Amino acid sequence: MNTQQVNFSSLYFGTPVAIVSSQNADGTTNLSPISSWWILGKSIIFGLGKSGKCYENLQQNADIVLNIPDARL
Repeated sequence: MNTQQVNFSSLYFGTPVAIVSSQNADGTTNLSPISSWWILGKSIIFGLGKSGKCYENLQQNADIVLNIPDARL
């Protein structure tokens, strides 16, 4: 049987779903759920697909709100 040692300080195990609020061109709010995000030092990193509305909105206006819902949701 082969074994492999895992370094837990670099193990990615996932994060809770967050919701990114961005502004559509018409001024309405877009809510995009994301599951790929993490915090590195003083930076919040998150992944978006280029085909999504949030990515499109960020090209026009870089202001967003990252909402982290309570676990009860």
